[in-house]
Amino acid sequence: MLVLIVALAGLAATAMFAKLAPRSPWPVFTTTAAIAAFWVWLIDTLVTDTTPADIPGDSDIGSLPFALLASASIASVFVGGWMVVSALVPAGRRPAWQFIALALGGLGFVAIGFIAVGVIGSTAARAGHVEPLAHIPVLATGLIGALFAGYLAYGRLYATVARAWFDANVDAGTGPNAVIVLGARIVNGRLTRLLERRVELGIETADRLWLASSTRGNGTTFQDGFHDHERLEATDQLARLVFSGGSPSSRSPSIRSESNDPPESHAMAAEAEARGVRRDLVVVEDESTTTAENFRMSAQILEARGISQPYVGVTNSFHAYRASLHMRRAGIDGHVLGGASGSLSGPFHVLREFAAFFYEMAQPS
Repeated sequence: MLVLIVALAGLAATAMFAKLAPRSPWPVFTTTAAIAAFWVWLIDTLVTDTTPADIPGDSDIGSLPFALLASASIASVFVGGWMVVSALVPAGRRPAWQFIALALGGLGFVAIGFIAVGVIGSTAARAGHVEPLAHIPVLATGLIGALFAGYLAYGRLYATVARAWFDANVDAGTGPNAVIVLGARIVNGRLTRLLERRVELGIETADRLWLASSTRGNGTTFQDGFHDHERLEATDQLARLVFSGGSPSSRSPSIRSESNDPPESHAMAAEAEARGVRRDLVVVEDESTTTAENFRMSAQILEARGISQPYVGVTNSFHAYRASLHMRRAGIDGHVLGGASGSLSGPFHVLREFAAFFYEMAQPS
């Protein structure tokens, strides 16, 4: 019963964060607690209900440790399988060591999980007669798997919260007042499919804002533009479409000499223009090299133009939640919408975002 209470408390805490502070790192941990506790409770209940009476696994002493280890094994296999898939799918110009590390690490997680399943499946383990130190590896990998599941689940919940916020504000006519499309690496002067999806969603989002404003009206879309140029220049209610991202060489000195690619924002603006967006409706921010700088520098440009917050960020779904944390740290009011990645590399990018989330948590503010 105590485990179920923990699960419900974690769920309630996650719901509170989603309502009051969705752009916070802490709901990842409350979601993790809810998921982990629920699995332990579920397996404990099944073991208690199905274990024969002559096996002491139906006691609280035996069944709860069994449920905990079984849950850890499942989580370990889950994250290990994800790592193996991430190693196998194409993801741009990825170094060989990264493929090897993901593949070996993933196989290790899966092996630990399956070995633990065999061990805890014994009568002795069910009865609680196991050495705790023998299960440290599966508990450790299981914890990582549980945190990964919590990160995935809350990322999905945040996407729902951000979309609901956007829809409600657009319908109420209270903003957001600009769209900031976050950059990503371009290859040989061309946008990757991943970045094309960001541009597409950015244009769709700007369309929605344009058509919802009573000051724009006349049934045209953002791509069609406004025929009355004087009216366009005069209104301070105009939602601006910002493409943010600096030169690829500024991201990594190692590719400075081998890349003549234009800044990411310029390539995105060119793609938008090719899709029918008027160039004078686009703002280009071409100095930033990180997500944090994307938001901070874009906000500075918009505020200098008299376009106030809130703003809406646009990126891919795997990046939206972590990008919202940077948006909050930059002191910007708004949320981040995420679209499909448009490539097979989604599992790899999700795993990278998960690692980056904890890396940034460990950094000083």
